[in-house]
Amino acid sequence: MEKLKKEKILIFFSRAFIFFLFLIIIFSRSLLGVYLYGFRVGELMVGFSLLGTLVALSLYRNKIKYFYGKHFYISHILLVATFLITVLLSNASLLDTYLYRASSYIWAIFYLYFGLLIFNYFKINEKISIFLNWILIVIYFLQANYFVKLAEINGMWKDGNIDLLDISDPLLRFFTKYSDKFEPYKGTDILLFFALILFINNRYAIKSKLRFYFFLLASSAYLPLFLVRSRAATFCAIIFIIYELYLLRDNLKKIVKRDVGVFLLTLLLFVLSSYNMIGYQATDSSEIFQRLIQEKTPELSGKFLEFSGGRIYSADGNLNWRLAIWQDVIFDLNNKGKLLTGYGYSEIIPAMESSGRQGRDGLNQNVHNFVVNILARGGIIHLVLFIYMFLNLFKLSRNNFGEMKITMLLIPLLTASLFDASMENVHFPLFLYIFISNIVIEKID
Repeated sequence: MEKLKKEKILIFFSRAFIFFLFLIIIFSRSLLGVYLYGFRVGELMVGFSLLGTLVALSLYRNKIKYFYGKHFYISHILLVATFLITVLLSNASLLDTYLYRASSYIWAIFYLYFGLLIFNYFKINEKISIFLNWILIVIYFLQANYFVKLAEINGMWKDGNIDLLDISDPLLRFFTKYSDKFEPYKGTDILLFFALILFINNRYAIKSKLRFYFFLLASSAYLPLFLVRSRAATFCAIIFIIYELYLLRDNLKKIVKRDVGVFLLTLLLFVLSSYNMIGYQATDSSEIFQRLIQEKTPELSGKFLEFSGGRIYSADGNLNWRLAIWQDVIFDLNNKGKLLTGYGYSEIIPAMESSGRQGRDGLNQNVHNFVVNILARGGIIHLVLFIYMFLNLFKLSRNNFGEMKITMLLIPLLTASLFDASMENVHFPLFLYIFISNIVIEKID
């Protein structure tokens, strides 16, 4: 009786957590900024992953070793141990919550373990796949239209041009009042959900022809959205699409030969989505595409990349801003003799102290590159351990799964994270690790 009651509780908890994930899919960063009892939802989740890490590594080591391997487990133990040593040597207080915010990359790994519990009681199937496809459609219209308009109103409120009482939209009023910010998806957020949902569609939908049609149509609609939001996300989305098309090449051959109408519909949807994104009445389709590319392609006044005075520069202002930060971090670590161990976790990374690098709202402290972030916080020691853990995931994918599922998910998503602060956020590694755990438990079980 007790066992049955416990199982019911776990089933309820798993479904409640999945429902929470769906809310994050819709509202993303805005939801994680909502305050509860003085803490933001995202901060509470970091606390949850911190406690979960300590419990999992202590009490469930055999299960972790079984699913992810002994070396993966030892590497995570070493990450936690060196974190504690760094904190103690720096005389920082373990009660300082900033420590755990700055070291979130260590605790987020917990969701690889937590997902094993969740997907033991919640199985992804064709019905879930169809539901997620509808979610992907909703995401497009929210991000391409509704949330963009709300962001404009929110910007007017922040600039003092309108009063809070003038905001009539209930959703925006809620996040303006209870969250630290209202923010539409970044390009990497869109990439994350686009890749995960289509990955599920291409493997769980039973009718292969219909799932392939949806994949084509969704890709054609989303590519203009990627082009407007982020060049890095666009490049990584194309990598993902090409790999999936390779796997589904038999379906592609059939479409080229017999279903010309679907191919034409795909092109039409791309054109309509492009019109929607640029809000521009072009005279023909070629002008639409040209304008779309110009949205995120700057006119360069010099070389794209240039080496001068021992540093790398770019005529692309966006990339140059990132290059300056990354090089400041690396050179400063080297000059201070902290390249091996990093700055630690007590304070903001020195390269991000300038107000010009903290964004309009002054909240940004991320270096927009998860490799540089780990190097800054934990030095070469943590970076090597982290890379080794991911190499173990790649090895797991190659040895156990036949198709390199984990690898081909990680490559585009982690590549995008080399140019954005996605892995330093709460939701990006949460969904990535949770989904990897689903792949692992399905294959091994």
